[in-house]
Amino acid sequence: MKTSIIIPFRDRSQQLSFLLDHCLKFFQSYIKDVEIIIIEQLDDKKFNRGKLLNIGFNESDFADFIITHDVDIIPSEKLIKEFYTINSYDALRIFTGHKNSLGGICKLSNSSFKKVNGFPNNIWGWGIEDRALFYRYMIHQSNISDYLRPSTSNMVKILPHKPNNESYIGPKKDLSDTEDRIFNKAPREEQLNHIQKSGLNNLQYEIFSIKKINDITKIISVSL
Repeated sequence: MKTSIIIPFRDRSQQLSFLLDHCLKFFQSYIKDVEIIIIEQLDDKKFNRGKLLNIGFNESDFADFIITHDVDIIPSEKLIKEFYTINSYDALRIFTGHKNSLGGICKLSNSSFKKVNGFPNNIWGWGIEDRALFYRYMIHQSNISDYLRPSTSNMVKILPHKPNNESYIGPKKDLSDTEDRIFNKAPREEQLNHIQKSGLNNLQYEIFSIKKINDITKIISVSL
């Protein structure tokens, strides 16, 4: 089975180098047929983690699984060996921020990610996209793992970085409230229609360059 590790990225070169220097040998040792795809956002728009991960999936050459991987979370060898190799879930929450999240580090099957239409493309700035994807998987009654962070927290290192939390005000709050309402209160038909409004089915982007870093790693620079 092929696995693509997808890393959304912008302006964090030191963290990216640290992640690759520390983990590359473990990825190669324990994950059969693995590739690493770094999706770099080059435009001046707000960072869009969900859309970058959609692009990574689109460029992953039909991998059986993708692992969505934040650049500032450094897994131990033990975590990679014991969890990155599990293939029995639609969504494996290896290290996520909270119980209603598919953020941080998650392993997702190709078929399930396509079924839920990936992430929404319209969430700009940090936050909401991990919850929106969780809602999509729940709506489609996917096979999601338990919340694993209590058992995996001692197997990661979080690199220091400038806080990127955003206040949910104005349009951002409206978007957050809409995702909550759709999941908690809307009838199923409305939920399914909402999922189809933004995601893999209407993904648009421009590739500036593709650079191979090593035998299994490439960085794709894009404009959203």
